[in-house]
Amino acid sequence: MAQQTSHHPAAPDAPSLLDGASKSLGLAAAALLVLSVAYDFSFLYALGLTFEQLPTTLNDHVRSAIVWAPTAASYALFFAVYEMFMRRAEGAKTEEELIASSPNPRFTSWFRRSPAYLFGAIVGMAAAVDYLILESNRAVYILGIVAWGSLSVWLVRHPRSADYFNRSGARLFVIAPILTICVGSMGYNRGLGVLAASAPTWRAELAAKSGSNQTIDLNGIRRFTEVAVLVLGNKTVMIVPTSSILSVGQIPEVSKTQTRACRWLGLGCASPNTQSPKQ
Repeated sequence: MAQQTSHHPAAPDAPSLLDGASKSLGLAAAALLVLSVAYDFSFLYALGLTFEQLPTTLNDHVRSAIVWAPTAASYALFFAVYEMFMRRAEGAKTEEELIASSPNPRFTSWFRRSPAYLFGAIVGMAAAVDYLILESNRAVYILGIVAWGSLSVWLVRHPRSADYFNRSGARLFVIAPILTICVGSMGYNRGLGVLAASAPTWRAELAAKSGSNQTIDLNGIRRFTEVAVLVLGNKTVMIVPTSSILSVGQIPEVSKTQTRACRWLGLGCASPNTQSPKQ
């Protein structure tokens, strides 16, 4: 009697968990680098500097994530909690289901769109005031977010967009540029805040070529691998070699008046008039 042998079909090729994790980490690292470059570019732009004037390395941009990531994570957590709360309050219904189930669908449709129109009007007026009166370029970031958000949502909701976008691709197409502009605006706002400070917050000791060290008070400081950016109290911006900085410390009178909200999020910072005078 012939012996029967069983043949098991070969398992289909599939990416292993390790390969998937490696790809995810690679994408996360690339996204982190892009966002950090946007932050650093905007920070220097607010100070009147460019990458051409300031040599930087990839490590510099990766380390800058330590500066902007906590604030960005705080805002992301807030919006995530808000979104979950709203979805729970609305019974996880879609926009179309909410409108169709209301007693007056036409009014409900207008009412749910009205906050977006009101927000757009407020943003437009704030951008105009900021650009024309305060003479800053924050309006460029605000209008960029609004313009890309409106255009991208219109594109992905087009009846023929299914031929080009799946659900994940559509979300990435909308969110990725908006997130990049938002992180860039954080860097720009940080640079403007340093320039607008009316009292120094840092004290640095620099090595001078003459041999005697120099102590200066600074509104802000940003170190890179080869150079450092110093912002003096008269809004003068200096670029010095990092090796020339011997020590940096926060001025005690300023650090004592800063709350956690001020240090972490830049909110509720005490005005210079409320700081205790130097003894």
